Formats: sequence, C-alpha cells, structure tokens
Amino acid sequence: MKKALLFCFYLLIGFVLPAQKLEDLPYYYPNPNFNPLEINVVVHVLQYSADEPRNFTPYDTAEIYEVFNNVNRMYNYFEKPTLPQAGVPFFNTSNIKFSIQGIYFHVDSVGWKIDWLEPRGLEKIISFTDNVFKIKGGNYRSYTKREGLNLKYKNGNSVKFMPDTVYASKGFVFIVPKERIDTLGLDSLGYNYLVNNNCSMANYEKYGRNIPNALNVFLTMSTTNKIVFGCGPSKSYLNLSNVYKGNYWVCAQLMAHELGHCLGLSHTDSPQFPDLPKHDRFGWLPCDSIDVSNNIMGYNVCRNYLSPMQIAFIHRAYSTRQDYINCTRNKWYDPNKSMVLDSSLELNRNLMISGDLIIKRGKTLTIKSIAYITENAKIILEDKAQLIVDGGSLSVMDKKTNANVIYCRRKGSSKPPKKKGIIKAVNNGKIVGIQNI
Repeated sequence: MKKALLFCFYLLIGFVLPAQKLEDLPYYYPNPNFNPLEINVVVHVLQYSADEPRNFTPYDTAEIYEVFNNVNRMYNYFEKPTLPQAGVPFFNTSNIKFSIQGIYFHVDSVGWKIDWLEPRGLEKIISFTDNVFKIKGGNYRSYTKREGLNLKYKNGNSVKFMPDTVYASKGFVFIVPKERIDTLGLDSLGYNYLVNNNCSMANYEKYGRNIPNALNVFLTMSTTNKIVFGCGPSKSYLNLSNVYKGNYWVCAQLMAHELGHCLGLSHTDSPQFPDLPKHDRFGWLPCDSIDVSNNIMGYNVCRNYLSPMQIAFIHRAYSTRQDYINCTRNKWYDPNKSMVLDSSLELNRNLMISGDLIIKRGKTLTIKSIAYITENAKIILEDKAQLIVDGGSLSVMDKKTNANVIYCRRKGSSKPPKKKGIIKAVNNGKIVGIQNI
C-alpha cells in the first residue's frame, strides 16, 4: 500500500442531533465505573467491476481494520488540547469504540463513482474586454480553474484555456485567461459541471437500509479529487472515497472526523459547546497554541482531542434513545462488562448495563435516571447492599423479564446473606421486568 501523505478535505455537512440542554452533560463525562460505548459499524466496499475492483478486495480486510484501529486510538488516547480553555477538565479518553460487525463487497460501478465532471452545454459570451470574458452567472464553478474551460468559435473550432482569475459580480461571472486568446469569431464558452454524490444516501438506500442497527460506512473510489474525501451526514451512514492505497493514519483522521459528524458533533470553527475555543482556524493546518486546535472536529493535521462536552454529548445520545442504543453492542449481555460497585454511587445519567450488576457488601446504588439491564444479566446484592430507584427507572432491555436477582453473603458464595440486601423504588421510581425482588 502506498504510504505517501494525502491531504484530506471535507464537506461542511454533518448530522446534528436536536438541541438539548447542556446542564446534565457533566454526568456523561468518561467515568471508570462505566463500560466503553461500543458503536456497531458495518463497512461496505464499492468495487468498479469483478475483474477490475479499483478498491479494496477481501484480501485487504486487514488494511480496513487498521484504519479503524487507528480511529479507535484517536478516540481513546488523547493529547491535551492545543487551545486549552480555563476551567475545562481534561480526559485522555472518550471511552468510545467503533466495532466492525461485518465487511461487505459490492460490485457496482455506479456506486463506486462518488462524483465526476461532465459537460453541461455552453454559456453565451456577453462581452469580451481587456482579455476578460463576461458570462451570465450560474453553473460555472471554481474547480474549472484546475480542469480548464473551452472556447467555441462560430466556425466550429474550439480551444481549451486555463483561467487565471474568476470572480462574480451583480449576477455575472468574469473570467480572466492565463494567456491572451484570439477573440476573432468567439461564440460561447463550455464548462464541466460537478456531479457530487459525496453526501448522497444512494448507496445507503441500496445496501444499508436493511442493516438498521449499525453505522454503515461506504468506501468508494472515483472522485474528481485524488485525495481522501468524505461526508458524514447521518447517524446511519457516511461516505469516504479514496481510502484504498492511502496513508492509513491520514485516512483514519478523516474517518474519525466524519464519524464525529455521524455521532452528532459539528465543526469547531463555530463552537457547539462552551468548553470549546471561540475560534478555530480551518485549512488542513498544523496545530498551534494560537488559533488552530487539535480537535478531531477541526481542520487540522493533529486530530487527537475531544472536549468533555463533545464526549458527553455522544454518550448521552447513545444511552437515552432506543434507536441509538440499538446501534451499540452495549445492549447485548457480556459478563466481561459487569458493573461492580465497591463504593456507593448515585446514578444521575442514563445507562445501559451490559453485564452483571454487582453491589458489594454494605454499598448502595441509587438510580435517579433511566437505567436498562440486559435480559440475561444477574443483579447480585451482597450483605446489606441496596439498589434504590429514586424517581428514575430500572427496566429490562426490550421489555423482557429478568429473573436473575441473587442475594448472597459474598459474590460466588453459596451461603445465604446474614442481612439480605434491598431492592426498592421510592419517589415514583419504577422497576420493570425484574423478578424475585
């Protein structure tokens, strides 16, 4: 694989969750008491043809995993912010992980081509003075400064030229060629039009709609830019082009950025939260301590930091709404993700408890928010332990029943407790689906 540095550019479009209050975000800061948020990812590779894929193949899956391993490093091994804000705590991890659930390969030359240039007719030249063309404003785009334009003559001849300057004024576009051009018999000016599918949901509709409980990542290839390019406009999918044969660390930086959009984060040039700098200069720039942050959601070459509120915003979204929880591995029982309380805890944040809930001797868990537990998880209360639902709720995921409440002297002991633990609801708290109380 080619390891040369690639420059990455991004569309200014991101999926943003509805506005919510900020006061409770500190409850969702990374906390060692809680297991990481694991978000399901399904990767779709769009190939040009079976004989000429021009993209990853099943033999390249290690490279795809390497990109996501780098993304997970970026989300969990933060450097301190280059533009620190007074009074804002620093967390060296987001406690968020992206877990690949499957990689699918689709032979689809249409889906493979994410954007392209195609001829779109001619523009009438209104006037020509001092080597400046004046045409009606409209479809001309600045990318043609790279692709060039075509002049048509009345005798049918044409000549291609490269513009030096392009500017718009009062509904007209003015174009200055790099070289003086023969104007005798000039008739019209031809241009290419960019067909841009970077944010299109076409591939998602075709291949991802039937995979609702994961974030679908589409790796395409053909684009007018020879660089990595991406768009994350939805919580359900993102598109990334030209990852194949790219520098995997640079590609992971773009992937991390677009995944942030999918999770509801906005660009940092307009701060989404009060713990972000008021100004963050964009332009694929080196990070500094003046005006370019190292935030994953900025336009910088560092990308190794998220603010506490950015992190908390994601955790809140994926522990509050059922459709978001469904896109995580946290809803499935895993004994390795047991929650063990060695000290009393008042829970003021929504939480999905994926493993067993173990409350140690004499300790108390007070739930003042919404907590879910998986169907097969065990609730283990040692001597004098208490589980109190105070105005919040504790329920079994998917409205099933959990009959695994265990009262014991010590976890793993067969002896009955000397003083049996307590599970109770107070202040209109609710306990749903949990038996043997």
